[in-house]
Amino acid sequence: MVYPFDIPAADPSVRLKPASCAIPLRGKVLFWREEYEETKGRMVATKDSFELGSGQKLQLARNSIVYVTLEPMFRMPDYIAARFNLTIRDIYRGLLVGTGPLVDPGFVGRLSLPLHNLTSNDYELEGGEPLVWMEFTKLSPHKRWSGRTEREGKTWVDFPPRKLSRHDVEDYIGRASPTPITSSIPRLVGQAQESADKSAREARSVRRIFLGVSALGLAAIAAGLAALVISVYGLVGDTDKDRQALSDRVSQLSTQLRDERRDRAAVQRRLDRLTRRVERRLKP
Repeated sequence: MVYPFDIPAADPSVRLKPASCAIPLRGKVLFWREEYEETKGRMVATKDSFELGSGQKLQLARNSIVYVTLEPMFRMPDYIAARFNLTIRDIYRGLLVGTGPLVDPGFVGRLSLPLHNLTSNDYELEGGEPLVWMEFTKLSPHKRWSGRTEREGKTWVDFPPRKLSRHDVEDYIGRASPTPITSSIPRLVGQAQESADKSAREARSVRRIFLGVSALGLAAIAAGLAALVISVYGLVGDTDKDRQALSDRVSQLSTQLRDERRDRAAVQRRLDRLTRRVERRLKP
């Protein structure tokens, strides 16, 4: 039913519990790497897969989904069903198994499952170590269970034959979705990065426009100031010239007035002499 079924003889509790047994991790691993490409302006997913062997390491990146394969080949009889869940360690790590943990009677093949690491931590798994604990349930105590389609008057539904063909994790994913299956968190981070890049580009564009306008404005202001300085300088020069001319005119008028005052004084003295002479002659 479970092959290989390796139980350490020295310590069977490593792989066995009272109601379950440990199922190791080993086989095909598949996931998509998502990175933001600035040249394309969006998140780009790249498919990656490999065979995980015993002792090899598997990195579970934060906020990621990784599809893994369990090592054993299962051949479930018609009277046995199985259920499984992650190991307690991985449960407390915050990992989630994203599939219904029920294996129907009649299933033949290897099991694969998606592991969700929605935490902010990166974890490491190793090929060959227990990943899940599986418990098996016997559906009937009948000693002669032989796979007949009817049991004690009740209809029995066999495991679908179409599902008995050997499928691996890539086959299941291919039927599930034609597009990459990734966590939405990196995409949101990528969208945030895209928005940030767009804002940065717009900011740079606005800055260039502002700097261009500023340069033109500064050039216009500088030209205006230069014209104003030249105009003021010319006005000051003209004022100085006018002031000098006015000063020269005042000096000229002052000299002329002084000369007129001197001439008038001379005339007054002559008039006074003539007056005195006239008065002397008019005396009896």
